[in-house]
Amino acid sequence: MFDIVLLRTFEAVAGASSFTRAGQQLNLTQSAVSAHIKRLEEQAGNVLFERSTRTVALTPQGQSLLGYAKAILRLSEEARTLMKGSTNAFHLRIGASDDLTSTWLPSVLKRFQDSRSKRTLEIQISNTASLLETMEKGELDLAVGCRCRGDQSGIHLWNEPLKWVVGKCPTSGPLRQNWFN
Repeated sequence: MFDIVLLRTFEAVAGASSFTRAGQQLNLTQSAVSAHIKRLEEQAGNVLFERSTRTVALTPQGQSLLGYAKAILRLSEEARTLMKGSTNAFHLRIGASDDLTSTWLPSVLKRFQDSRSKRTLEIQISNTASLLETMEKGELDLAVGCRCRGDQSGIHLWNEPLKWVVGKCPTSGPLRQNWFN
């Protein structure tokens, strides 16, 4: 098994083509970098760099290991990030009825923006019927709308006042005839 610290040093030397510059990047002395590479070469059972007085170049075995080293380091970083933020990290897919975009939705977005955790929010705005269909397909985690279908259950969150706004009744013309029909 390869040591992550040694792989990190190996990647830095390969990228910098220099033990000294790699040491500067990693805050290590040149002799510490040399010791890391020597230990990694022992673990690998192969010489990884061709060294001269002025240059450092990967051997074919070193070139092969570099791809694996980068993948191992990337996966290690992903795992570390996941474990650090695992209690707060999640992705939530919300569907919101278009009539809620000016009332409820802005405050939800503000709370998510203000949070320091690794949460992501995906929002779909549509009419309630479309949102319910999308949720049934498994493409939404939550839908907030005006109603549920007969076979669905939901949670009543709040009441919205409903007001009818009507213009003045026309005194004549075709609208007058159909006004109350």
